[in-house]
Amino acid sequence: MPTPGGIIPRNRSSAREIQANKISGVADKKITAEGNVVLTQDSLIVTTDKLSYDKPIDTATANGNIRLDRNGDIVTGVDMLLAIDTDIGFITQPTYFFSKNPNRPSQRYEARGAADKLNFEGENKERLFNAEYTTCKAGENEWSLKVNELALDRSTNIGTAINGYVEFKGVPIM
Repeated sequence: MPTPGGIIPRNRSSAREIQANKISGVADKKITAEGNVVLTQDSLIVTTDKLSYDKPIDTATANGNIRLDRNGDIVTGVDMLLAIDTDIGFITQPTYFFSKNPNRPSQRYEARGAADKLNFEGENKERLFNAEYTTCKAGENEWSLKVNELALDRSTNIGTAINGYVEFKGVPIM
């Protein structure tokens, strides 16, 4: 059972599975998948139009209609590079929804928003650029944080914003 603030880690050694309309390449080296692509690894599910997977470095590169789902967290975007075993990479033009999750008991609120770019910096750590962040439910935008850069450590529930301001009901207040 996790301690407060503790994290139940993903099983990084579990198999990576790729399904698609068309798959080409060498299985133990590099493959390219096109059309209705689904990559799964434990609790990670990536769907996209096109994906390349480089097995020796355990890295996925995706293009077009990307949806990354991990333990209820959902990030959509245009282009993605992700080192699966280290959770390091990026996704461009993301929209995101971070769920409350039993794997992160310290995360008390759901959060959502959009950015120009989201960097994955290890498990439960993200950095967003030119981002908007809120804990308001969709359609109930009471407040939002707008920043040039936002570093999130969701294992400790700490975020650090650079060059930002808070909007309340569409009016900048800080």
